[in-house]
Amino acid sequence: MVLGWEEALPREVLSHPAVRLEPVGSWTPDRERTSDQAAGELCGLAIERGVELALAGEIDGLVTGPISKKALAAAGYPFPGHTEFLHDRAGASDVCMMMTAESTPLGGPLRMALLTSHIPLREVPSALSQELVVRRTRIAEAALREWWGLASPTLAFAGVNPHARLGRRPIRRRGAASPRSGRPAAPAGGDSGAGDLSKRHGIRQMYIG
Repeated sequence: MVLGWEEALPREVLSHPAVRLEPVGSWTPDRERTSDQAAGELCGLAIERGVELALAGEIDGLVTGPISKKALAAAGYPFPGHTEFLHDRAGASDVCMMMTAESTPLGGPLRMALLTSHIPLREVPSALSQELVVRRTRIAEAALREWWGLASPTLAFAGVNPHARLGRRPIRRRGAASPRSGRPAAPAGGDSGAGDLSKRHGIRQMYIG
């Protein structure tokens, strides 16, 4: 199923026998709405409809194209990205962004969950807490169990400090919150423990802008 404005979709997509189109909104800027407002409204309506279908069990997953955060804001949606938008519309108690690649140059899969998202780097230290690390790690661990069928997931932690291995404060602060792990955080700007990725099922990353 494809949700969106029919005029913006490629003909080869719409003509594919496996594609069912559900028209959502239209891009019609006028004297009352700028092009950003019209585009943001179209994006927002499509995402909201996708969430409705997912919560109703009519679709198994939601895939979105890139969205313009500027356009979303112009249309009145106060979200800095997909994560916060979906969190609000799904009514979830908590969420965690996870990026995955089932095949990598290192030879195995890479699944990276984020503790923070869409905040300036200078705000990350004050945003981190033991409670946040535990909460988001439990979400990631549950996903690895339920979606990837891993009975006992092993997680590595990447520190917010590029020199996390050298400073004792980053190690104590992160390590204390690592469930069932005494392993110190790996440098955020380094290899994130790349040499041992074949032994780990997920990585917790402290920051993404």
